[in-house]
Amino acid sequence: MLNLDDYAKLVEGKTCPRCGEKLPPKIGHRLDPKHGFDVEGFPARLMLYVTCSKCGYVWELVELLGEVVGKLGGSEETSGEKKVYGG
Repeated sequence: MLNLDDYAKLVEGKTCPRCGEKLPPKIGHRLDPKHGFDVEGFPARLMLYVTCSKCGYVWELVELLGEVVGKLGGSEETSGEKKVYGG
């Protein structure tokens, strides 16, 4: 199971698809027991995200990293359909 620092490493070197700014490797999180990720040190699943420091867009890790994060057990909802990755 990965911790927040491990997830932050996945963001290192990535740029915001919206404005091109390098994304900060600081992972935000909120409780999401139904669709989130299991994260070391937390009793419930978390939705993980990173916020662009230039345009302010909030990117969920599944949205930003797609299959890389998907293989770690996250999920996303698209057009009302839930896609579960690796879980």
